[in-house]
Amino acid sequence: MAAEIFSRTANGCGHRQIAMCLRAEEGAVIADKTVLKMMREMGIRCGIRRETAYHGYNSYRGVVGRTFENVIARDFDAGAP
Repeated sequence: MAAEIFSRTANGCGHRQIAMCLRAEEGAVIADKTVLKMMREMGIRCGIRRETAYHGYNSYRGVVGRTFENVIARDFDAGAP
């Protein structure tokens, strides 16, 4: 039954959608995780992905501020702690 629900759309649907359809149409008492396990065993994968899955938050802003040449030739390496 899950394979039939999956094949209704062009690129399939996820385990939550399949579980919702099973509950509504068949009256089955089934958990989302159980449907996910069934889909893994049957080799069914959802082709729909969220937009944010490809790019997350990144706070990197590159080099911030200005750096200057060492005009007075100072030694910035510490000899000892």
